[in-house]
Amino acid sequence: MTRKRFVKLAMSRGVPRNDAEGIARMASGTVSYDKIFETVIKFRSGLGEVVAAIVERIRPVAKAISEWISELDPEMLKELAKLDED
Repeated sequence: MTRKRFVKLAMSRGVPRNDAEGIARMASGTVSYDKIFETVIKFRSGLGEVVAAIVERIRPVAKAISEWISELDPEMLKELAKLDED
C-alpha cells in the first residue's frame, strides 16, 4: 500500500488528516503501511467499544442527576448558585 493510499483509507475510517499524515511519517520505512492501517483500524474499533461502554455506564447516572435537579426548589438553586460565586 502506498503512503497516499494509507492516508486516504485512514481518513475514510475517521482518522483526521493531520493524524494520518503524522502516523505515516513516523512509520515511513520501518513498517508497511498495510500493517499500520490494520493496527490503526483495530485500535479505533477497540476505542469505539470502550467509549460505548463508558456512555452506557454514565447514562443512568446523568439521568438520575437530571431528575434530582428538576425536583429541587428554585430558591434552593439560587442559593447554590450564590455559593458558587463566592
